[in-house]
Amino acid sequence: MIEFKNLPEKVNEEFLKEHLILCGKICFTEFNSHIYALDGNVGGEPNCYYEP
Repeated sequence: MIEFKNLPEKVNEEFLKEHLILCGKICFTEFNSHIYALDGNVGGEPNCYYEP
């Protein structure tokens, strides 16, 4: 279903697939030589349709 190429060794492919299916987005960042997967959302003042 989903195939990834050139993922860093520290990234768990099964976690990535599950998180993308459940949340639809994921953001990776590096801090102190560690890779973290974060879930976030768009920000800002919503319009009349509650879109940012």
